[in-house]
Amino acid sequence: MSEENRTRCKKITVRLTDDEREVIYDRYKQSGERTISNFFYKMILKGYIVKLDLSEILEITSSINKVGTNINQIVKNANMVAHISDNKVDELIRLLKEINEKQDRIVSAIYPND
Repeated sequence: MSEENRTRCKKITVRLTDDEREVIYDRYKQSGERTISNFFYKMILKGYIVKLDLSEILEITSSINKVGTNINQIVKNANMVAHISDNKVDELIRLLKEINEKQDRIVSAIYPND
């Protein structure tokens, strides 16, 4: 059943102690879910919630992009002054493509459906 096509109109009530409620709300806050309802749906129907900290991956991706930009600038300047061989330019381009392929694999591993 697709999530977009269902209307949730049934309600379930659960009684909790103060400690149980506090534990649930702490876990909800840590989950990163936008609403407590989404938190409950995922916990009950899927049994778990995965929260990824992508800050390091984003930092690595940013660094890789900067390296690629630097390589492009080096190649452009080297071609303008003609102090670099075609083999070296080809090697730099190959390395840049390799970096981009590795970056794509990282992104695909994190976001397999994108």
